[in-house]
Amino acid sequence: MKHVLEVGSSSLLKFQFPDDITKYQASRTNGSVYFDALGEYDIIKEYITGLIKDNKLDLIVFSLGKNTDRTPFHESDLDEFMEVFAVNFFSIVEITKHAIAENLKNRPEGRLSFLFINSQAGLGSYPNHMAYSTSKAALNHFCDNLTEEYSHNKGFKFVSVYPGMIATKLSGYRGRCPLEYFNRHLLPRIRLLMTP
Repeated sequence: MKHVLEVGSSSLLKFQFPDDITKYQASRTNGSVYFDALGEYDIIKEYITGLIKDNKLDLIVFSLGKNTDRTPFHESDLDEFMEVFAVNFFSIVEITKHAIAENLKNRPEGRLSFLFINSQAGLGSYPNHMAYSTSKAALNHFCDNLTEEYSHNKGFKFVSVYPGMIATKLSGYRGRCPLEYFNRHLLPRIRLLMTP
């Protein structure tokens, strides 16, 4: 049995998983672990520690995402800019750091993979979406650097995926169907990340 934890509010993992994969969720809306506010990640870190100690964690999927920009950069609110980075980047850095340290401490030979649901916005220029696109670019480089830094440790895998527009409430239901995207693109990568 393989074990997946999704950290996020988009609930990508609400879709039907095969019977050989157990899924957990840490969400701002519902799930196995509930967190209510930005920066309230201690409960998630405690949950991750418990899963690692019980050897019930193989993959962490980060689907955190916030986008508040809709204005030219010079008119944007710096506090909102920082909040977008807090959600899209620094929360993931904090939780990833904790998970790597706990895995090395409690099961040095244990495998642990990380899947970052990134965005095509992190690969190019998106005017009037400065905070979102630069936070996603930072996540892209974070994943690349983790891959390089832990290349000597075969127990860790780090993958970032870059979906285009997904039909969600945030996007006004424009874009690809979430279930189709999950079945065609994400589930095969999830399986690959959990293969020795």
